[in-house]
Amino acid sequence: QGEVGICQNYTASPQKQNISNTNFTYWQNEQLRFESESLRSVIEQLSLIYNVNINISDAEMENCQLFGTFTADSIQTVLQTIANRFEMVLQVTEENVFTLNEGTCQ
Repeated sequence: QGEVGICQNYTASPQKQNISNTNFTYWQNEQLRFESESLRSVIEQLSLIYNVNINISDAEMENCQLFGTFTADSIQTVLQTIANRFEMVLQVTEENVFTLNEGTCQ
């Protein structure tokens, strides 16, 4: 756990490499887990996994820490849960573009 095998043309055998992203295997288990991750990091991961644009209107909110697990949820469900947790307002500005407004880290 926490390792991946890398094969390169110029080496004779695969090499192990450590992975710090707990959501690296989302495509296999359809589960996202965040343990004390900054909201900025969570948003970056969600943007890549769901292929959407997510903005946070208040830069101070980017450092809020998130704990939680999401299982095979839609991006709108995940973002609404995050918005509820931090008392934010989720806005869908256009298809696949979301903005989290206001909020508090407490």
